[in-house]
Amino acid sequence: MRKLYWLPLSLSVVWQAHAAQSHTISQQFPATSSQALEIAFPIGKLNIETYPGDSIQVNIELVEKAESWLGKTDLSAIKLEQRQYGNEIYLTIDEDTVEQIWHVKVPVSLVLDAEIGVGNVSIDTLENSAEIEVGVGNVKIQSALKDYQRVDLESGVGKTKLKNFSGQSHHEKSMVGSTTQYQGKGKFQLEVDVGVGNIKVTH
Repeated sequence: MRKLYWLPLSLSVVWQAHAAQSHTISQQFPATSSQALEIAFPIGKLNIETYPGDSIQVNIELVEKAESWLGKTDLSAIKLEQRQYGNEIYLTIDEDTVEQIWHVKVPVSLVLDAEIGVGNVSIDTLENSAEIEVGVGNVKIQSALKDYQRVDLESGVGKTKLKNFSGQSHHEKSMVGSTTQYQGKGKFQLEVDVGVGNIKVTH
C-alpha cells in the first residue's frame, strides 16, 4: 500500500483504520430435503456451493462502504436475520451502509431463491431448482445437471448465455438486452432475471 506522507498523522490513522474495518458473521442452520432457502440483501456478492450435507453453512463478511470512510457504522452490531415461512428458510441482512460478501454451502436437495439489489451471484454445482433476481450485477451458474424442465434467463441490459445442455434453447437479443428460454425433459426449473448485467449458465 502506498503511504500518503502528506496526510496529518491523525487523519492517516483514521484512513488506515477504515481500510481494515470489516466484520465476519458465521452461522449454521439444520436443513431437510423438503426445504427451500431464500437469501436477500441490498449490495454485495453471493457465492453458493452445494454439497451432500444436511446443514446450511453461512459465512458473511461485512465491509464498510467507501463513502462511509469516517467509520460511523458499527459492523459488530449488524446481525443476520433468520425467518421461517413453512418449509422456507429466509436469511437477510437489510443493511445498505455496508457491502456484504456471502459464502454459503447448502445441501443439494435445497431449492434456492436469491434477491440482490446490486452485486454478483455465483453458484457452483447447482443440482436443484433456483430463482435468482439481481438489480445490477452478473450471475454465473455452474450446473451439475445436463437437463432442466425449464430455463428462463432475462437481462434488461446485458447478455444471456446457456451452454452445454442436452435440449434446444431459444435466444432473442434486443438492442440492449437478451433472453434465453429452454425446455427439456429434466426435473427442475431455473429462472434468472437481471436488470443490468450478464447471465451465464453452463453444464
